[in-house]
Amino acid sequence: MKLALPLSLYCDALGLSLGDVIQRCRDRVGSPYLLHHSRPNSRIKIGDPVGVSGISQAFAKAVKLAGIKIKNPPTFHEQRSLTERLYS
Repeated sequence: MKLALPLSLYCDALGLSLGDVIQRCRDRVGSPYLLHHSRPNSRIKIGDPVGVSGISQAFAKAVKLAGIKIKNPPTFHEQRSLTERLYS
């Protein structure tokens, strides 16, 4: 599904607009994906898209490293759903 969001959408808590975040995703890797791998391994090439499970795992790791105690961290789908509802 294609979704159109204004690049001027701004988050006061982060001090960033959606356009700022997208610009940060555009690094030295020429990839058509906003979220892509920047380091290769045996199965993944540079520029390959990051999968949904990889995003959920990275979020769970970040929560743990931040010292936040959550029994069942939300999945990427749950985060995306909450974001959409908050935006609406």
